[in-house]
Amino acid sequence: MRTGIAGFQPERLKQARQVVGMNKTVLADKIGRSVSTVSKWESGQQSPEALALASLSKIFQLPMHWFTQPVQSCRDGTHFFRSNTSTTISARKVAEVRLQWLQELSLTFQKWMNWPQLKLNPLKETDLFQISDEQIDDLAESCRAHWGLGQGPIGNVIQAMESAGVVCARDSIGHLKMDGVSTWHELEGRPYVFIVADKANGIRNRFDAAHELGHLLMHRHIDKESYEKNYALIEEQAHRFAAAFLMPEKSFIREVRRVTLDDLLALKARWKVSVAAMITRCYQLNLIDENDKVRLFKSLSARGWRKKEPLDNVIQPEEPKLLGRAVHMIVTHGLYTKDALLNELSFDAHNLERLCGLVPGYFMDINDTGNVELINFKPRYRKPTSGQSQVIAFERNNRQSK
Repeated sequence: MRTGIAGFQPERLKQARQVVGMNKTVLADKIGRSVSTVSKWESGQQSPEALALASLSKIFQLPMHWFTQPVQSCRDGTHFFRSNTSTTISARKVAEVRLQWLQELSLTFQKWMNWPQLKLNPLKETDLFQISDEQIDDLAESCRAHWGLGQGPIGNVIQAMESAGVVCARDSIGHLKMDGVSTWHELEGRPYVFIVADKANGIRNRFDAAHELGHLLMHRHIDKESYEKNYALIEEQAHRFAAAFLMPEKSFIREVRRVTLDDLLALKARWKVSVAAMITRCYQLNLIDENDKVRLFKSLSARGWRKKEPLDNVIQPEEPKLLGRAVHMIVTHGLYTKDALLNELSFDAHNLERLCGLVPGYFMDINDTGNVELINFKPRYRKPTSGQSQVIAFERNNRQSK
């Protein structure tokens, strides 16, 4: 017979443990219980009593009532991980749970307000081996056209994705070999992207975001079995899409005078892509042959640019804005106070600030209301005296080439 706190949600304990990379043995030791007891809590055979729940809350720094909140049904599609092949299962699970929390927050916010209209047209092709390089390049071009991005460098990739209805978050998870994860929330019909910030490289994060966009557009209908079986091919296709999306053929070719490391470095600040990515793109566009590519990558290594290139620390990472603006809007318009919003969302302040891209300590600063743009409340939540709300689009920071 199940004992302990009524309403305890076993999946919550599993999430809390996985998101910090803690196994059952370590947790059992911290809480002074047996591993079998922890297993029974996670399987639903038992529930922790009040004192044990208080200990769990302290260990994971999550509110006690968070453990009694039902986990929303996601029915996700396949999760696509932008990661090194040696990435541990634990690292993937951390990123996956963060993505699940992002989805939960998004669905809650959508009770009160409207997200931007979704503007993605995924491929209906499910045969990976029928997706050609030319088709990938055309898809990148059509996406740019659909979003009105022109042919020049994209000012802000993540904000372009958010303006098209993709919900994004960026945060550190404690794993350097994990770069990001994305999936389609099938019940909602909306895509979600979580960008890992541990490398703190703005150039790398832009490519990671474009890479995940490629998965969303090309691989929506790929099941988990096919993904694992054809991982290398799927990653290669997403790489190709990211390159084509960030460096469209006609405009990029016009600006490449010579394919040397110094000439490509001169283009880096404008296009906001790595020299290594530009070398690969030049090869894809037949500006150089295989021997040239090998020679350039050897020179790249000789200069010590494999792990860190010049300007990597100058170009700042792009931060998602959608959820943060939602929080500002809710607080500014008086729908909830900060304390009440924390209680309503059932998360702790630290995790909320990180997932929503808010400044650390936001929920402790009662004087900060923020700057509200982009989204509007649903009619039932608008105040009668506020007049008619208008959706304000993200400002585009990109300069389009003529």
